[in-house]
Amino acid sequence: MPHLTEQNMQYASDYGHLPADADVFPAHPYALEIDLARGQITTYWQADPVTEAYVAYLGRPGDPAGVAYWSQLVATPSVIFESFSRSDEYRSLVADKTHFQIVDSLYHVLFNRAPDEGGQAYWTARLDAGDISIDDLAPALMYGATGRDSDTLAAKIWAAQDFTLALDTGPERQAYEQATAQQGEQIKVWLAGIGSPDGYDVPSHDLVAAGIQPLIDQVLL
Repeated sequence: MPHLTEQNMQYASDYGHLPADADVFPAHPYALEIDLARGQITTYWQADPVTEAYVAYLGRPGDPAGVAYWSQLVATPSVIFESFSRSDEYRSLVADKTHFQIVDSLYHVLFNRAPDEGGQAYWTARLDAGDISIDDLAPALMYGATGRDSDTLAAKIWAAQDFTLALDTGPERQAYEQATAQQGEQIKVWLAGIGSPDGYDVPSHDLVAAGIQPLIDQVLL
């Protein structure tokens, strides 16, 4: 499960108190656990699978209407992930790509980095052999993430939910739902920039949150 390290615990603490309209985006708790392998207390957040699906499969935050729809329609992550993997939007992103290219692309979307040689070879071979499908690769990488990859992914998921929550007026929601390809790409670029190119830096929650409304105003309105 995506997590934050101890020094970034304030991110999760702040996030847990964000005002959320339960009819639009249900609140999700986080918990503290002792991470014996890393010798520290780690914050594990029970992330919303709908937001995870938007980030992992589409590389963007969800729109409030879409998040509400999926949150109310299904209860299990596997059903959500399967539905997103069959969407035209996701299919267009993986169309005409080799298995090697798909693995490389997902590593950049999720972790801000190219796959290491071993990871690239392992996942490409599994796709080639049919041991895993391109539909299931995103959650496999997401839930298998550790260390800095997990921290970077968690920051992206929380930033995406922050963005969705910030669309709190009718004009903002309509603007995002009707965004042009260029506007949508600008939002994707913003989300892709959460964390450093090498996946080493996780920005503070305050810094990310402060930039969301200006982003909405500049790109969508």
